[in-house]
Amino acid sequence: MDKAKRKFKPLPSLTIVVLWAMIQALGWMVIYLMAVNINVDNSDTIILGFIGLLAGGMTGALQHTLIERGTGVDLYHWIVLSALGLSLGLMAITWIESAWNYSPYLLMLPIFVVPAMLQWWSIRQVTRAGFLWIVANGIASLVFVMFVEILASQGYEILSAVIPAGLQGIASGFVMVWLLRQLPKQDLTLQKQKIG
Repeated sequence: MDKAKRKFKPLPSLTIVVLWAMIQALGWMVIYLMAVNINVDNSDTIILGFIGLLAGGMTGALQHTLIERGTGVDLYHWIVLSALGLSLGLMAITWIESAWNYSPYLLMLPIFVVPAMLQWWSIRQVTRAGFLWIVANGIASLVFVMFVEILASQGYEILSAVIPAGLQGIASGFVMVWLLRQLPKQDLTLQKQKIG
């Protein structure tokens, strides 16, 4: 008996980008609330790693579902890679602080680039330009830090994490959609057959 094929109706690119941004904002709200409620400072490597696993796993699961249902592409191991990447990225804060007199830009860079480097293993399966995911997240981290500094200096606590994360999510969401829409048609068809 054949399995019933899952119906695939792609979401518009703008819808995917907006939802991606909302997922990013939600993930950073979780990070912020956990860090504040646990009273974490940048020297608590293990706690930061645990927060990264939880927030990365949650955002990775939501992103995976969005991409699978929105484009029909299955990003294999995306959830695990996202969780490990964010965990290592947050833990890297303590290593950077202890090694260098850091700038905020340098401090935030691993939180975006380390997950992107791990996620690249998944993205490269479906697009030839997967390395652009790493570059885009490196650039997006600068946008994130710029808006965090502006909002934090005005005294906006939680908004200084959520709004910049949403803006970063718009940028990375556009890159993700662009990368996935560049797939050769036959590759995308193969991906849909694996999903169905």
